[in-house]
Amino acid sequence: MILFMKAFKKSLIGILVMVMAWGIPVMAAPRVISEVQVLSDHSAVIKLTWSDQVTKTPITITTWRFTESHTLEVFYILENKEGENWDERLISHPTYTFPMKVFVTHEGRGQLQLADIEPGQKAYGAIMNLYHRGIINGYPDGNFRPMNPVTRAEFSKMLLMTAGYALDTTTPSNFSDVSQDHWFRSFVMTLAARGIIEGKGNHIFDPQGHITIGQMLTILSRTFRTYETNNPYAYSLSNHWSNAYFLDVVNQGLVQPQDLYYNPYTPDKKATREDCAVLLSRVLEQLHDVTR
Repeated sequence: MILFMKAFKKSLIGILVMVMAWGIPVMAAPRVISEVQVLSDHSAVIKLTWSDQVTKTPITITTWRFTESHTLEVFYILENKEGENWDERLISHPTYTFPMKVFVTHEGRGQLQLADIEPGQKAYGAIMNLYHRGIINGYPDGNFRPMNPVTRAEFSKMLLMTAGYALDTTTPSNFSDVSQDHWFRSFVMTLAARGIIEGKGNHIFDPQGHITIGQMLTILSRTFRTYETNNPYAYSLSNHWSNAYFLDVVNQGLVQPQDLYYNPYTPDKKATREDCAVLLSRVLEQLHDVTR
Protein backbone atom coordinates (compact mmCIF):
# COMPACT_ATOMS: atom_id res chain seq x y z
CA MET A 1 0.00 0.00 0.00
CA ILE A 2 2.83 2.38 0.89
CA LEU A 3 4.57 1.64 -2.39
CA PHE A 4 1.31 2.22 -4.24
CA MET A 5 0.79 5.62 -2.57
CA LYS A 6 4.36 6.68 -3.36
CA ALA A 7 3.90 5.70 -6.99
CA PHE A 8 0.55 7.49 -7.13
CA LYS A 9 2.06 10.65 -5.65
CA LYS A 10 4.92 10.56 -8.14
CA SER A 11 2.49 10.08 -11.03
CA LEU A 12 0.30 12.93 -9.78
CA ILE A 13 3.25 15.30 -9.64
CA GLY A 14 4.18 14.30 -13.17
CA ILE A 15 0.65 14.98 -14.38
CA LEU A 16 0.61 18.41 -12.70
CA VAL A 17 3.92 19.38 -14.30
CA MET A 18 2.64 18.20 -17.69
CA VAL A 19 -0.57 20.21 -17.25
CA MET A 20 1.40 23.36 -16.47
CA ALA A 21 3.64 22.73 -19.46
CA TRP A 22 0.57 22.79 -21.70
CA GLY A 23 -0.48 26.18 -20.35
CA ILE A 24 -3.32 25.06 -18.07
CA PRO A 25 -2.81 26.75 -14.69
CA VAL A 26 -2.65 24.75 -11.48
CA MET A 27 -3.80 26.73 -8.44
CA ALA A 28 -0.65 27.72 -6.56
CA ALA A 29 -0.65 28.00 -2.78
CA PRO A 30 -1.47 31.55 -1.66
CA ARG A 31 1.61 33.64 -0.91
CA VAL A 32 2.38 37.20 0.06
CA ILE A 33 3.18 39.42 -2.93
CA SER A 34 3.87 43.12 -3.43
CA GLU A 35 2.05 45.89 -5.25
CA VAL A 36 4.08 49.01 -6.01
CA GLN A 37 2.86 52.58 -6.58
CA VAL A 38 5.71 54.91 -7.49
CA LEU A 39 5.08 58.46 -6.20
CA SER A 40 8.37 60.16 -7.10
CA ASP A 41 11.99 59.38 -7.90
CA HIS A 42 12.64 58.71 -4.23
CA SER A 43 9.34 57.44 -2.80
CA ALA A 44 6.77 54.71 -3.36
CA VAL A 45 3.87 53.05 -1.58
CA ILE A 46 4.53 49.34 -1.14
CA LYS A 47 1.49 47.16 -0.41
CA LEU A 48 1.79 43.53 0.65
CA THR A 49 -1.23 41.34 0.00
CA TRP A 50 -2.15 37.72 -0.59
CA SER A 51 -1.76 36.39 -4.12
CA ASP A 52 -5.27 34.92 -4.08
CA GLN A 53 -6.80 38.15 -2.65
CA VAL A 54 -9.03 36.10 -0.31
CA THR A 55 -6.76 34.58 2.36
CA LYS A 56 -7.65 36.30 5.63
CA THR A 57 -4.43 35.88 7.65
CA PRO A 58 -3.30 39.38 8.71
CA ILE A 59 -0.05 40.77 7.28
CA THR A 60 2.14 43.30 9.09
CA ILE A 61 5.12 45.02 7.48
CA THR A 62 7.90 45.23 10.05
CA THR A 63 10.81 46.87 8.24
CA TRP A 64 12.62 47.18 4.91
CA ARG A 65 16.06 47.66 3.45
CA PHE A 66 17.70 48.66 0.18
CA THR A 67 20.37 46.40 -1.28
CA GLU A 68 23.42 47.02 -3.43
CA SER A 69 21.65 45.48 -6.43
CA HIS A 70 19.05 48.28 -6.43
CA THR A 71 16.43 46.08 -4.82
CA LEU A 72 14.01 46.92 -2.02
CA GLU A 73 13.47 44.04 0.40
CA VAL A 74 10.31 44.36 2.51
CA PHE A 75 9.99 42.23 5.66
CA TYR A 76 6.67 41.10 7.14
CA ILE A 77 5.12 38.83 9.74
CA LEU A 78 1.82 36.94 9.78
CA GLU A 79 -0.18 37.40 12.95
CA ASN A 80 -2.79 35.18 14.61
CA LYS A 81 -4.98 38.07 15.64
CA GLU A 82 -7.51 40.43 14.14
CA GLY A 83 -6.17 42.64 11.40
CA GLU A 84 -6.14 43.31 7.67
CA ASN A 85 -5.00 40.69 5.18
CA TRP A 86 -2.78 43.38 3.65
CA ASP A 87 -0.44 46.13 4.83
CA GLU A 88 1.23 49.07 3.12
CA ARG A 89 3.93 51.63 3.82
CA LEU A 90 5.20 54.82 2.26
CA ILE A 91 8.91 54.12 1.70
CA SER A 92 11.35 56.84 0.72
CA HIS A 93 15.09 57.32 0.52
CA PRO A 94 17.13 60.36 -0.56
CA THR A 95 19.61 58.41 -2.71
CA TYR A 96 17.86 55.26 -3.94
CA THR A 97 15.70 55.85 -6.99
CA PHE A 98 12.31 54.31 -7.79
CA PRO A 99 11.11 52.26 -9.59
CA MET A 100 13.20 49.24 -8.63
CA LYS A 101 12.98 45.52 -7.98
CA VAL A 102 10.94 44.57 -4.89
CA PHE A 103 11.30 41.32 -2.92
CA VAL A 104 9.17 40.32 0.08
CA THR A 105 10.59 38.33 2.99
CA HIS A 106 8.93 36.66 5.96
CA GLU A 107 10.95 37.55 9.06
CA GLY A 108 11.03 33.99 10.34
CA ARG A 109 11.01 31.91 7.16
CA GLY A 110 13.03 34.02 4.74
CA GLN A 111 12.24 34.70 1.09
CA LEU A 112 10.09 32.46 -1.03
CA GLN A 113 12.36 31.01 -3.69
CA LEU A 114 12.25 28.98 -6.89
CA ALA A 115 14.32 25.80 -6.69
CA ASP A 116 16.23 26.26 -9.96
CA ILE A 117 16.78 30.04 -9.71
CA GLU A 118 19.70 31.12 -7.54
CA PRO A 119 21.48 34.41 -6.74
CA GLY A 120 24.25 34.97 -9.23
CA GLN A 121 22.29 33.72 -12.23
CA LYS A 122 22.04 36.33 -14.97
CA ALA A 123 18.27 36.73 -14.78
CA TYR A 124 17.84 36.03 -11.05
CA GLY A 125 16.77 39.57 -10.09
CA ALA A 126 14.30 39.95 -12.96
CA ILE A 127 12.66 36.57 -12.40
CA MET A 128 12.37 37.05 -8.64
CA ASN A 129 11.05 40.59 -9.09
CA LEU A 130 8.10 39.25 -11.10
CA TYR A 131 7.71 36.27 -8.75
CA HIS A 132 7.46 38.49 -5.68
CA ARG A 133 4.90 40.67 -7.47
CA GLY A 134 2.73 37.65 -8.29
CA ILE A 135 3.11 38.05 -12.06
CA ILE A 136 4.81 34.68 -12.58
CA ASN A 137 4.72 31.39 -10.68
CA GLY A 138 6.79 28.26 -10.56
CA TYR A 139 5.75 24.77 -11.58
CA PRO A 140 4.15 22.45 -8.98
CA ASP A 141 7.55 20.88 -8.27
CA GLY A 142 8.96 24.26 -7.19
CA ASN A 143 11.06 24.92 -10.31
CA PHE A 144 10.77 27.84 -12.72
CA ARG A 145 12.34 26.23 -15.81
CA PRO A 146 13.65 29.48 -17.33
CA MET A 147 14.39 27.98 -20.75
CA ASN A 148 10.86 26.65 -21.33
CA PRO A 149 8.96 28.36 -24.17
CA VAL A 150 5.93 30.51 -23.35
CA THR A 151 2.51 30.14 -24.93
CA ARG A 152 0.59 33.07 -26.36
CA ALA A 153 -2.06 32.56 -23.65
CA GLU A 154 0.52 32.57 -20.85
CA PHE A 155 2.16 35.75 -22.13
CA SER A 156 -1.24 37.45 -22.34
CA LYS A 157 -1.67 36.94 -18.60
CA MET A 158 1.90 38.08 -17.80
CA LEU A 159 1.48 41.24 -19.88
CA LEU A 160 -1.92 42.16 -18.47
CA MET A 161 -0.67 41.83 -14.89
CA THR A 162 2.46 43.87 -15.64
CA ALA A 163 0.43 46.64 -17.29
CA GLY A 164 -2.10 46.66 -14.47
CA TYR A 165 -5.12 46.58 -16.76
CA ALA A 166 -8.50 45.82 -15.20
CA LEU A 167 -9.57 42.35 -16.28
CA ASP A 168 -12.62 42.39 -18.56
CA THR A 169 -14.61 39.26 -17.75
CA THR A 170 -17.67 40.15 -19.85
CA THR A 171 -16.41 40.52 -23.43
CA PRO A 172 -17.21 37.31 -25.34
CA SER A 173 -14.48 35.64 -27.34
CA ASN A 174 -14.33 36.31 -31.06
CA PHE A 175 -11.66 33.64 -31.59
CA SER A 176 -12.82 30.15 -32.54
CA ASP A 177 -10.06 28.54 -30.45
CA VAL A 178 -10.70 30.64 -27.32
CA SER A 179 -13.86 29.32 -25.70
CA GLN A 180 -15.86 31.03 -22.97
CA ASP A 181 -14.64 28.57 -20.33
CA HIS A 182 -10.90 28.72 -21.11
CA TRP A 183 -8.89 30.11 -18.18
CA PHE A 184 -7.17 32.61 -20.46
CA ARG A 185 -10.25 34.02 -22.25
CA SER A 186 -10.53 37.17 -20.13
CA PHE A 187 -6.82 37.93 -20.45
CA VAL A 188 -6.83 37.47 -24.21
CA MET A 189 -10.02 39.42 -24.82
CA THR A 190 -9.02 42.30 -22.53
CA LEU A 191 -5.87 42.80 -24.58
CA ALA A 192 -7.57 42.15 -27.92
CA ALA A 193 -10.19 44.81 -27.15
CA ARG A 194 -7.36 47.31 -26.64
CA GLY A 195 -5.74 46.39 -29.95
CA ILE A 196 -2.62 45.07 -28.22
CA ILE A 197 -2.82 41.46 -29.40
CA GLU A 198 -4.21 40.04 -32.60
CA GLY A 199 -5.11 36.67 -33.99
CA LYS A 200 -3.56 34.83 -36.90
CA GLY A 201 -6.47 35.29 -39.28
CA ASN A 202 -9.68 33.33 -39.78
CA HIS A 203 -10.64 34.03 -36.14
CA ILE A 204 -7.72 31.94 -34.86
CA PHE A 205 -5.66 33.11 -31.86
CA ASP A 206 -3.54 29.98 -31.34
CA PRO A 207 -3.40 30.29 -27.52
CA GLN A 208 -1.19 27.21 -27.06
CA GLY A 209 1.23 28.25 -29.79
CA HIS A 210 4.60 29.44 -28.54
CA ILE A 211 5.10 33.19 -28.67
CA THR A 212 8.11 34.36 -30.67
CA ILE A 213 10.57 37.12 -29.85
CA GLY A 214 9.13 39.26 -32.65
CA GLN A 215 5.55 38.81 -31.43
CA MET A 216 6.54 39.56 -27.83
CA LEU A 217 8.44 42.74 -28.73
CA THR A 218 5.55 43.92 -30.91
CA ILE A 219 3.15 43.54 -27.98
CA LEU A 220 5.54 45.36 -25.63
CA SER A 221 5.90 48.23 -28.12
CA ARG A 222 2.12 48.55 -28.38
CA THR A 223 1.61 48.49 -24.61
CA PHE A 224 4.34 50.56 -22.94
CA ARG A 225 6.06 53.88 -23.34
CA THR A 226 9.10 54.36 -21.11
CA TYR A 227 10.85 57.59 -20.22
CA GLU A 228 14.25 56.21 -21.22
CA THR A 229 14.74 56.77 -24.95
CA ASN A 230 17.48 57.51 -27.48
CA ASN A 231 19.13 54.10 -27.63
CA PRO A 232 19.79 53.76 -31.37
CA TYR A 233 20.45 50.38 -33.01
CA ALA A 234 23.79 50.37 -34.79
CA TYR A 235 23.43 47.21 -36.88
CA SER A 236 21.63 46.27 -40.08
CA LEU A 237 18.45 44.20 -40.00
CA SER A 238 17.18 41.50 -42.29
CA ASN A 239 13.71 42.18 -43.63
CA HIS A 240 11.02 41.20 -41.09
CA TRP A 241 7.53 42.52 -40.31
CA SER A 242 8.48 43.20 -36.66
CA ASN A 243 11.56 45.37 -37.32
CA ALA A 244 9.87 48.69 -36.49
CA TYR A 245 8.64 47.33 -33.16
CA PHE A 246 12.09 45.91 -32.40
CA LEU A 247 13.74 49.28 -33.05
CA ASP A 248 11.15 50.96 -30.83
CA VAL A 249 11.77 48.75 -27.80
CA VAL A 250 15.54 49.05 -28.32
CA ASN A 251 15.14 52.83 -28.34
CA GLN A 252 13.16 52.58 -25.09
CA GLY A 253 15.90 50.55 -23.42
CA LEU A 254 13.76 47.43 -23.02
CA VAL A 255 15.92 45.35 -25.35
CA GLN A 256 19.62 45.74 -24.58
CA PRO A 257 22.93 44.72 -26.24
CA GLN A 258 23.50 41.79 -23.86
CA ASP A 259 20.28 40.08 -25.00
CA LEU A 260 21.01 37.06 -27.18
CA TYR A 261 18.55 38.17 -29.86
CA TYR A 262 19.91 41.76 -30.02
CA ASN A 263 22.50 41.19 -32.74
CA PRO A 264 21.63 39.49 -34.90
CA TYR A 265 17.96 40.11 -34.28
CA THR A 266 16.21 36.72 -34.27
CA PRO A 267 12.48 37.51 -34.34
CA ASP A 268 11.26 33.99 -35.10
CA LYS A 269 13.03 32.42 -32.12
CA LYS A 270 10.66 31.15 -29.42
CA ALA A 271 10.59 33.40 -26.36
CA THR A 272 11.54 31.63 -23.13
CA ARG A 273 10.20 32.17 -19.63
CA GLU A 274 13.47 33.91 -18.83
CA ASP A 275 13.16 36.23 -21.87
CA CYS A 276 9.66 37.25 -20.80
CA ALA A 277 10.65 37.82 -17.18
CA VAL A 278 13.68 39.94 -18.08
CA LEU A 279 11.74 42.23 -20.42
CA LEU A 280 8.70 42.65 -18.18
CA SER A 281 10.95 43.34 -15.19
CA ARG A 282 12.73 46.04 -17.20
CA VAL A 283 9.37 47.70 -17.77
CA LEU A 284 8.68 47.71 -14.03
CA GLU A 285 12.16 49.02 -13.27
CA GLN A 286 11.61 52.11 -15.43
CA LEU A 287 9.15 54.96 -15.27
CA HIS A 288 6.58 54.12 -17.92
CA ASP A 289 3.05 54.65 -19.13
CA VAL A 290 0.63 52.24 -20.75
CA THR A 291 -0.41 53.50 -24.14
CA ARG A 292 -3.80 51.88 -24.77
